[in-house]
Amino acid sequence: MNIVVKEVTGSDNLAIAHVIRKEVFQDEQAISSKDDFDGRDDAATQFLAYDNGLPVGTARYRLLDGGTAKIERVAVLKPYRGHSIGKLIMDELLNSIKGRDIHHAYLEAQSYAAPFYEKLGFKIVGDEFEAVGISTVKMEADL
Repeated sequence: MNIVVKEVTGSDNLAIAHVIRKEVFQDEQAISSKDDFDGRDDAATQFLAYDNGLPVGTARYRLLDGGTAKIERVAVLKPYRGHSIGKLIMDELLNSIKGRDIHHAYLEAQSYAAPFYEKLGFKIVGDEFEAVGISTVKMEADL
């Protein structure tokens, strides 16, 4: 594998991210397109991971009031999981957040993925809850 993660702009790249999100969230996890495509993509900084030029993963973050970033829509296509692509995406994303002089980030992780985010320095805050029918935890990190 030859993985490259890039911050992306433009509607073509957003369409690529949407294809990945549709496969991971809508097709695999039965999340509705309305819940996935929430109308906030234009306000977000988007990332795509490529393996030899083929898009295989995506994520985004939004800057919120109070100097906080919310990380969302982290997804890697099933055949590419287990190869540290999610970590590479998160590393690039977190570097981008830090580069904007933001020192706090949070995300709402599917509960099974919490150990992945804990390895990146995130801590669970509060109780488990259900979001779009999936067990979820809020996680925060000081950057």
